[in-house]
Amino acid sequence: MKKILLVDDDRISRTLLRHCLKKQGYEVEEVASATEALVTFRQSSPDLVVSDVLMPQINGFEFCQKLRSTPSGQLVPFIFLTSQNHLKYLVESHSIGADAYLSKPFEISELLVKINALLEKSPCI
Repeated sequence: MKKILLVDDDRISRTLLRHCLKKQGYEVEEVASATEALVTFRQSSPDLVVSDVLMPQINGFEFCQKLRSTPSGQLVPFIFLTSQNHLKYLVESHSIGADAYLSKPFEISELLVKINALLEKSPCI
């Protein structure tokens, strides 16, 4: 079973996503901040990360950069799922190493297609 780390400060968003992802057969670890996510990532070695951008303390971009700067976080697939739908955020997300960027509101089917595609081609599996 593939493990997904879900990082979002909004509890309702995390709950809904966790339910949808578990229904598809994924194991889901969820945290409310990027600070927690860095610790959880080291402890649980997820197969993929889904993260919000706007979060307190460390935002999603900083989290992605910190993750990409570690040997174990360089190749793990990383998806941003955020309400920030400006082109500059999309460009920034890819420039720091994110694999995909989806704007809220989104279709769960689109997220699932991206997750499946990234997991299939991930060298970490």
